[in-house]
Amino acid sequence: MSLRLLASALSVLFLLLTTSPFTIADPPTGKSDQRMNVLMICVDDLRPELNCFGKSYIHSPNIDRLAASGRAFTRHYVQSPTCGASRYALLTGTYGGSNNDALFRRAAQMDNGTDITPSMPAWFRNNGYTTVSVGKVSHHPGGRGGADWDDDTKIEMPESWDRHLLPSGDWQHPRGVMHGLANGEIRKNAKDMDVYQSTEGPDEIYPDGLIVNEALEQLDQLSADKQKPFLLAVGIIRPHLPFGAPAKYMQHYQDVKLPAIEHPAKPTGKTTWHGSGEFMKYNRWGRNPNTDAEFADLVRRHYAACVTYADAQVGRLLDRLKANGQAERTIIVLWGDHGWNLGEHAIWGKHCLFEESLRSPLIIHHPTMKGKGKPSDAVVETIDIFPTLCDLAELPEPKFAHGMSLTPWLQSPQKPGFTAIAYRNNAKTIRSDTHRMIAHQNGHVELYDHRSEAGETNNIAKNNPALVNLLKKELARRLEYPRGKKKPSPKAFSWVNPLPASAHPQLQHHTFPSKLVGKDVGYVTLLPENYDQSNQRYPVVYYLHGGRPGGETKSIKLADHLVRLSQENQLPPMIYVFVNGGPVSHYNVPDQIGKAGAPQALGADVFIKELIPHIDKNFRTIADRKARGLEGFSQGGRGTMRLSLRYPELFSSVAAGGGGYETEHNISLSPDGAESPHLKFAIGDNTWDLARSYAKQANAPKINLMIYVGTKGFNYQNNLQYMKFLKEQGIEHHALVVPEVPHSATGIYEKQGLKIMKFHAENFSAAP
Repeated sequence: MSLRLLASALSVLFLLLTTSPFTIADPPTGKSDQRMNVLMICVDDLRPELNCFGKSYIHSPNIDRLAASGRAFTRHYVQSPTCGASRYALLTGTYGGSNNDALFRRAAQMDNGTDITPSMPAWFRNNGYTTVSVGKVSHHPGGRGGADWDDDTKIEMPESWDRHLLPSGDWQHPRGVMHGLANGEIRKNAKDMDVYQSTEGPDEIYPDGLIVNEALEQLDQLSADKQKPFLLAVGIIRPHLPFGAPAKYMQHYQDVKLPAIEHPAKPTGKTTWHGSGEFMKYNRWGRNPNTDAEFADLVRRHYAACVTYADAQVGRLLDRLKANGQAERTIIVLWGDHGWNLGEHAIWGKHCLFEESLRSPLIIHHPTMKGKGKPSDAVVETIDIFPTLCDLAELPEPKFAHGMSLTPWLQSPQKPGFTAIAYRNNAKTIRSDTHRMIAHQNGHVELYDHRSEAGETNNIAKNNPALVNLLKKELARRLEYPRGKKKPSPKAFSWVNPLPASAHPQLQHHTFPSKLVGKDVGYVTLLPENYDQSNQRYPVVYYLHGGRPGGETKSIKLADHLVRLSQENQLPPMIYVFVNGGPVSHYNVPDQIGKAGAPQALGADVFIKELIPHIDKNFRTIADRKARGLEGFSQGGRGTMRLSLRYPELFSSVAAGGGGYETEHNISLSPDGAESPHLKFAIGDNTWDLARSYAKQANAPKINLMIYVGTKGFNYQNNLQYMKFLKEQGIEHHALVVPEVPHSATGIYEKQGLKIMKFHAENFSAAP
């Protein structure tokens, strides 16, 4: 080899070795950008009712050929069985709200200045792509709000699309398109619109024909631009209700014999069954598919016709992509936004947490992938699509996304999967390889074994408490630390943590010398506004932070709400003290005290035996239990309950927020007081045993107790269970349940903080 050729080869090798696949540079001006395009096809209400997914009676030749050239994921699960929430997960790569307005709520947060992670199209756009959506990609076709969904001032996904389009045609506006039937028929009152329809005419007599016409025009424009790659998302509305499609697609189902409906009976016991309201509100000619087999058969045939109509639109897109010479440089994704019950469990619709509503088709095609046409039965989720597309397109990894790239499954379809999470307004579910567990907000649990013939018709939860507990823990863990994301390494513990620059100006940081730990210990005070101008003495509330390890600055963001609420409502002034809970946050840990290489785990003793006397000595407090309160959230909620029950003589007003009482219960049941193999507490030092002990003390001082929790918090159910337990023990308490708020102290204070502050103030003023 000549020296020139050798040098050239080495330079190419150096470039390959030093170029990161996650670093994208803008192409030089005037030169073609050869990065992969993305065509994402979203199909509304499409269950895996396709030939390539095993339903041989379905005519779906175009989706079948896509599956034959790509990877079909036969066990893909969505995050929510409703359009808006499911599309939120797709377009953000994160778990989110369970309502259809999830993306609009995100947009409102952006308008309010909240720091929001970029959406999928924004991520591609920021990395040099032209991004275009046509049809129903986000919840509203065309991506706008307003009365008719066409208000340009109400964008569903700000800063995401270069163009977001919806041709309305005879349907007048996007709202008319969404439920439109043939030749411009708009839904006004659903009872006056037929639930299904088959009308002679071309594809354009229904909205999807116009949507795909526009998508083809956009595909032509994008293909002609050699300077930038594109992300084109096309949202096909059928087979969403009402089931209307051109008559030619119904011809495939005139004489075909449909398979029997599996498990058509209404479930017994508590489940996420519902009365199919979305379906039943249409004109059904007085017929009910649950009691009328002939009508059920007709409904299923019309659904199938809509699937074939949608399949034809997919074929038009694939053909144009090839005609434009883009097929060899385009990644293609076909995704159903959720499944649909066609009579299973006596449901005609989505919105439940059964398999049929949560499982939907996912097909990913890359022109150079190996093993084309081989399906994968790994359990995967919608949140995996965003990081997968970034990986395949060699964009920077969206580390904020909750999912993970499916590239390994594109390379090796036989790889096992993980678990899948889904949620609706009053329940959450986890699907493993073999089981589905559904946890209701009221504590009820469903557990189904997919290895058995009974499947999701036989709830085996009562006979399998250990498996239920395991899946509950995995569900909570997954929602806190989503799959593919490692649990953050714990921050090194320190007894002193200075205030950040962003702290509220009324906050002051202090230290005191602790004899117990042999070093200074930090704490933070929030003093009344006129503290220095008076000689008044004040009640004091000690606030215990969440999380581990301890840190006196961990909950100080709450000060913004405390000051604002106090000023706006002229509440009696109080001192707040933010406590450093120690290495294990508000616990003494006997088996760690004095252990080599570990700090003395005396968080409880430092607070009770040293900090409280120090505060009473150095600040103008009312040094009496009648004017001393205790409050905390999450880990601090656990600490608040434990310490108030152990030391009722110290605190008269107690507010415990979002505590992990299931973990405390497990500690109570453990013969050696273990939370985990590596963390053991003193026997009886948990909220359940301490409550039993307190209830037995005839002369114990009365605690004015409040327990507060958000309904969206992962500890919501076990807070309800713990409150029930307290009632059984005869321990009076106030329950503050805050709707639609996640596991967040600041979130609860934004909605109900005034009630908590008034609770303390009233307890202090009522004290003798």
